[in-house]
This record gives sequence, structure tokens and C-alpha cells, in this order.
Amino acid sequence: MARFYTEDEIRRLEANPYVINVTDRFVNFTAEFKQIFYSRYKETRKPKRILESLGFDIELLGYARIHSITMHVVKEYETRGYFSDLNMRQSGEISPESASAYKIQYLEKELARAKQENEYLKKISSVSKKGIHR
Repeated sequence: MARFYTEDEIRRLEANPYVINVTDRFVNFTAEFKQIFYSRYKETRKPKRILESLGFDIELLGYARIHSITMHVVKEYETRGYFSDLNMRQSGEISPESASAYKIQYLEKELARAKQENEYLKKISSVSKKGIHR
């Protein structure tokens, strides 16, 4: 049975610079991460050690995901010969330029979400201050 990420776990994973996007089920990694992971993996380093060295919490990822990450990265390189910021299921056969466009779109959405969250926190803070002054 698949394990789903909580909101807190999603935030922890998103804090890693090698992560593009996280949902409760999936983690999308940058092309840079995949290149580093692949080159170190080919040097016979263990996937767990590679992920730890890149700032990931091994227990948070879990054995099944670590295995999956390894298989997907190797398959992407063997199939395409290069890495993309998108995984193969999402991207089909896309160019690095399209991957950059996706990343920009994702970051714009994240910025809008952060602005919305900030406005909400301002409102809560304003309401609580009014209640204190009465």
C-alpha cells in the first residue's frame, strides 16, 4: 500500500532545492538532481547515501520511493540520453525549454499561493489585534 505525504512532509520536501514539486503522492526532481544522482549511482554509490548527501530525509522518502527514484532516473537517462525537470509520464518527449516553462508556471502558482496565504495571515493578525485592544 502506498504511503501518502502529509502537508508538513510536503513542505519539508519542497524546501530541498532539488525538488520542483511535491504532491501527497509524487515528488518531481530537477534535472540537476537527476544528473548528480545518476553520475553518483554509476560510481556504485548507494542510493540512500546519495539522497542523504543531497539533503533528503531517507525515512521520509521510504524504501519503495528510494527504489523508484533510482529506477526512474536510470530509465530516463537510458531512454532519452538527457534529464528533464519533468518526469517522463508528464512530459512525453519534451525539450529542456518546455521543462523551463513548466518550472516558471509552477513557481508562479507557488508565488500566488504564498501571497494568498500572506493576506490570510495579515487578516488573522489584524482581527486578533483588534480583539486585544478592546
